[in-house]
Amino acid sequence: MIRIFFVIIALLVFPIATENFNCHFNPQIEKKEPKTIEEKYLVLQEFAKELEQEEIIKVPAKQFAGFMLCVFYAESNLNPKANWDGQEGINQLTAATRRRLGMPESIVNLGFVEQLQLFKKYLVATKQGHKVHRVYDLHILNFSPYKVGQDFICVANPEKNLHYLDLDKDGNVTNVDMAIFIAKRCKENKFVNNIFKSLSA
Repeated sequence: MIRIFFVIIALLVFPIATENFNCHFNPQIEKKEPKTIEEKYLVLQEFAKELEQEEIIKVPAKQFAGFMLCVFYAESNLNPKANWDGQEGINQLTAATRRRLGMPESIVNLGFVEQLQLFKKYLVATKQGHKVHRVYDLHILNFSPYKVGQDFICVANPEKNLHYLDLDKDGNVTNVDMAIFIAKRCKENKFVNNIFKSLSA
């Protein structure tokens, strides 16, 4: 009889205990997916700390978070579902890059946080994160990783839709074009532009 009593008490108390300590009994709780630019910036700051701790980047985490905010906004408006001519996600990964790095065939159904992990995989694979010291360095790394730190990036080939990046109209895509492009895009959003200006100060 006493044993039955304790069993009943345990059945009543255990659900309350698990509810109060939910994090211990339900490890599959997912973080809330960020929606606004401000929320995404906070996530980027936490993500940048991870990159800094793992020595994938050299600049301070907060600075790199600003770089990512500006570059991802310029590339996709920070929209994980962005798809332009087969380039997908927040940093517009090409199909060839996705295949080469063993990523899913399409990533537009992945959330913002999940796509950040794919970007981390890209940074690790290219081994160029330590070369990023300015916002347009990260844009160049995202576009053509082994051109970071160089003036010339590529010929502005219209057949590859590269002419839209030739903003100074000299027939080539250069780091000057990247700097112009980033500045122009960031001006479209007050919050992003304030971060951009703080990086350029």
